Amino acid sequence: MALQITQIRDMFVVMGELNSTNIEILNRHMKRHIRSGYPVTLNLERIKGMDAIATKVIQQMVEWAMYKNSRLSVQGLSTEQIMPMLNRVKTA
Repeated sequence: MALQITQIRDMFVVMGELNSTNIEILNRHMKRHIRSGYPVTLNLERIKGMDAIATKVIQQMVEWAMYKNSRLSVQGLSTEQIMPMLNRVKTA
């Protein structure tokens, strides 16, 4: 499934699979929307899977939001394929 990003106000819903080939698309998209004083939510409930590189980039997005004095909330971490990967990379 191709990566699909849907925006509903300040929430971005991601569908598909996040991997090393498409995570940079999401990263660039989110960096455009992370601004000082504006909280943003990244919903990963509909992700089919995630690799280690995508996990590290998600972690870097959270760090970027802190640097920009913003807040990036990541939802959907209970998805069965995502939580083990986050624990393996030690981002959870």
